[in-house]
Amino acid sequence: MSIKHNLFTALYRFKFRKNVQNKSKMYRWLSELGYKISFSQDQKFVFVSNNTFDFKFPTESDIPMAGAYIQKDYNFTITKPYVMFDIGMNMATTSILFAQSENIKQIYGFEPFHATYKIALDNIKRNKNSEKIHPFNYGLSNRNETLEFSYNIKRSICMSTLKGSASVKCPDMDKVEIRKASEVLAPLFKEQEYPIFMKIDCEGSEWDILPDLAENNLFEKVEVLIMEYHMHSPEKLIEILTKAGFFVFDFRDYPCKTGILRAVKK
Repeated sequence: MSIKHNLFTALYRFKFRKNVQNKSKMYRWLSELGYKISFSQDQKFVFVSNNTFDFKFPTESDIPMAGAYIQKDYNFTITKPYVMFDIGMNMATTSILFAQSENIKQIYGFEPFHATYKIALDNIKRNKNSEKIHPFNYGLSNRNETLEFSYNIKRSICMSTLKGSASVKCPDMDKVEIRKASEVLAPLFKEQEYPIFMKIDCEGSEWDILPDLAENNLFEKVEVLIMEYHMHSPEKLIEILTKAGFFVFDFRDYPCKTGILRAVKK
């Protein structure tokens, strides 16, 4: 792939991400993809649906469907059974998307923020194959701790459990629980009969999670990993995954220090 092509793709993605913050453009894109957009009588909720999916979001919140449903950031050809771990579940849209695949047998989702988690539970109940999804109302990190973080429902996709990481104004506070990833995932990984697919989008906590998993040799059963990275250039994350036996493909969003890593076992 040429440098010119990489730069063009990165600039397109950067422009796209800025436009996603404009809800009227998001509604238009979803409508063009065949989704029906409607609002509750009191205008407090927006409904996004088609023949397969049925979502309900607060009108003031983000619509977290851009990456998985429009850009298809997490798409890969699923030719055999997997168990999915969704770290940074948000409002469960990505978990619900993968739950429709016959080859995704179970999904474990982790979302620390209470208001976002409540919306996720409602969306899971509204959609088919909800029994596959096992949601947990805490985040993953490299330690066990309960902390108070700033929160803004209008920008739920940007909320982070890293101190001082807020990139938008946050009028509310939320006391959230984070748990050590290796302690949570080790017993769950051990009981799985199928290989693991990990989706990670946790607004910076990946810098704590991946070293913890590597130090505890927990990548053995993981065959596919697709993750967003934030705040720093990803060389350290790529090094961790490469040492764990993955081929790693880096898709960066220039000029931002964000991008997507796609990793598959060698």
